[in-house]
Amino acid sequence: MPASIYSIVIESPYQQEDMLTETTEVILGRAEAVGGEFLRIVDPGVSRQQARLVFTGEDRVKIINLGTAIQFSSGYVLEQDSEGEFFLPVALSIGETTIRVSSTTGVEPDITSTVIHWMEQVQAGDEKAAEQIWNDYYRRLMGLARLKLGGSPRRVGDEDDVVINAFDSFFRAARDDRFDRLQDRSDLWRVLAMLVARKAARQIEHQMRQKRGGGQVRGESVFRAADDTSQAGMENLAGEENMAGDYVVEMQESLEQLLDLLPDDEYRAIANMRMEGHSNQEIAEELGCTERTVERRLQRIREIWEQAAAKPS
Repeated sequence: MPASIYSIVIESPYQQEDMLTETTEVILGRAEAVGGEFLRIVDPGVSRQQARLVFTGEDRVKIINLGTAIQFSSGYVLEQDSEGEFFLPVALSIGETTIRVSSTTGVEPDITSTVIHWMEQVQAGDEKAAEQIWNDYYRRLMGLARLKLGGSPRRVGDEDDVVINAFDSFFRAARDDRFDRLQDRSDLWRVLAMLVARKAARQIEHQMRQKRGGGQVRGESVFRAADDTSQAGMENLAGEENMAGDYVVEMQESLEQLLDLLPDDEYRAIANMRMEGHSNQEIAEELGCTERTVERRLQRIREIWEQAAAKPS
């Protein structure tokens, strides 16, 4: 009889992770523990030693709660220092983290197929697939937007605007098949999180510029088209075509450092607008220059970033 294989999916504003395991016990928490396979949860609302998952059969798990109360999707609450046995699949919430546990026994374990299928459906114009992505990621992206906006002055609903704009850019780019290397939920989360972080940073800068210059200073705020009908999404500056997969991850981790390498605000504005999907013509119109100037600036940006990437870390 083949060993049972279990899937554990972690979803939060801080973390997006998939795990397949054949072990009979998994320990959850913020601080690593001994005695079983450990899965770290990056969430301040999770205890250092949170819980033990003990798989008692191919369709059952015993949860021993050592920390913060665990809320189940059914409404049941497992208090600290208590335990219970549950049929799989089961979804539990701790802090801002949702943990989905299921068994893959009897089916071919393929945790990458869902996202690939979603992307194919979105590209084909399937609104149900887009709605599924929205439902799965909206709450966590709202939490991330609140974190990114921090203590900046904002009106009620600003984080909602950030998330809606991020989804809008993502779906437009997805329909144009610009994310050809998204393979799993981790890839999808990185792209969505990067978009939310960029939208939040832009909103903060826009507010700061308005405060300093009465809204008259031109900078990243020029990206906000009045009718918001411009094509949005991520583009690869190196090839000016698709931008996804590993390059998206790199941009998420080092975007600010890359922008800091550019000579001045005009270069940074052009880079930001190009990555948001604006055409060279639209950039030229917004900045009051010629398309040839934009092309030369983009060429210089590529050279600067390629030189930086070639340097040993």
